[in-house]
Amino acid sequence: MLKDIPNKYLIFIIAILLFSFSFLSSFSYFIDSYPNKYAWGELFIKYTDGFIRRGLLGSILFAASNFVSVCFVWSTSIFIIYTVFFKKVYTLFNNNISYFFTIILFFSPSMLSFSVRDRDLFGRKDVLILLLLFIAMSLCTKIIKSQQASPYIWLKIAACYSFSFLVHEITLFFSLLPALLAVIASDKNKLRTSIAIFIIFCASAYFAIHYQGTEAIRDAMVADWRTVIDSFSDLGGMQFIGSSLAQNIDTSSNWLKSYPVMKSYALAWILTLTPIALFLYIYRFHSINVSVAGKFFAWCSYLCALFPAVTLTFLINDFGRIISYSSLLFVIYAVFIIEIYKSKHKDIQARNIINFFDFSNRYVFIASILYITCWKLHHWTNINGSLISWF
Repeated sequence: MLKDIPNKYLIFIIAILLFSFSFLSSFSYFIDSYPNKYAWGELFIKYTDGFIRRGLLGSILFAASNFVSVCFVWSTSIFIIYTVFFKKVYTLFNNNISYFFTIILFFSPSMLSFSVRDRDLFGRKDVLILLLLFIAMSLCTKIIKSQQASPYIWLKIAACYSFSFLVHEITLFFSLLPALLAVIASDKNKLRTSIAIFIIFCASAYFAIHYQGTEAIRDAMVADWRTVIDSFSDLGGMQFIGSSLAQNIDTSSNWLKSYPVMKSYALAWILTLTPIALFLYIYRFHSINVSVAGKFFAWCSYLCALFPAVTLTFLINDFGRIISYSSLLFVIYAVFIIEIYKSKHKDIQARNIINFFDFSNRYVFIASILYITCWKLHHWTNINGSLISWF
């Protein structure tokens, strides 16, 4: 029966089944772990016991807890957020690049699948930040394509950008490519837009560094949540409240001295970047980037992509998240640039080698199946472990 199904449909069926199984399994695990796992503890951080970084969602959930179950509110919200984000990204890819690269990049274990296959990562605030940054980039692309924008669109971009900073300070590192698109979209107001973004960035950096919280604030939060959730006992993501930036750097340094961790980190980067490099080469992306953004902003975009990958390596030991989010946001940026280019030039002169990368080719099909299904990236590992597991 499988022989009658064309390879292009067969690989999609295999990929979507694995993706859906991982999503439902992680979603079930997330609900079952309520309220005493890391993800829930991080969500519970709130402003009411003292101004603190990443406290916005926790404050909203605490207010909502007077009327409805926190587990129900966030589980429903996260299901919708994941669904909307996946749909938007797949549509973007499918409309602008070949079917081969749509499948490989979307279902890569270190791209969209990463957020559902690592169940200890599922349900955290990260996906909301990624969705907000995606929406901001989409709106900027719309402005560039139409060459006009209403104040309402800019207000939505500013809201997405600002809200994401209040959700989690990690936005500082991954917001540069969306900010760059905003500057490109601003046309004659580039200086004013750049100054506004710089002010927001500096204010957010100060907020993230200065408002680390204290043990007293953490204890007050725990006491508050125990009045709402009887079974709340594990601090989860709250355990790092009050820790200094220097402590985080020291912790990351220990992991960087571990040969097994660094070997798997390098391998994970190679596995992630190989299809991306192939994609950029075949689509002559640098030429397209220069055509759309100009030479200066094109080179700036590469620096913006490198910034979180390099900086966060020395700040946190969640190396899987560094790989995934850095790569994913750059690929999204690249596809938006291609979309803008296609709107002006109608077609892209991709290299002829693109014809080889078709699922009707048996070797391409088998290699793609193995790439999508046979490895898994983890957001974190112990100091003598590996970021990659093999199936």
